[in-house]
Amino acid sequence: MEQFETREMEFRVVDKSKREVAGIAVPYETLENGEMFARDSVTLDPEAKLMWQHDQKEPIGKITEGRHTPDGFEIRATISETSRGLDAITLLE
Repeated sequence: MEQFETREMEFRVVDKSKREVAGIAVPYETLENGEMFARDSVTLDPEAKLMWQHDQKEPIGKITEGRHTPDGFEIRATISETSRGLDAITLLE
């Protein structure tokens, strides 16, 4: 069985009409769960999904972009138009 690493992250709504959110998914040079990521060490899997509370059984959107910033690896994602996705957008506001 495959194991997944999960982390907390903070998001903000970028465009509510498009259900687009963004946030730092991987902070650089910050010790968390006994790990620290070096700058520019992250790459985005083109099939990456955004999950509800890290639950691998409940995707709520697709990660559409990733970029390196001074604070860490920032992602943008589009939230699906499902009841759970709409809950996520409401909570993010």
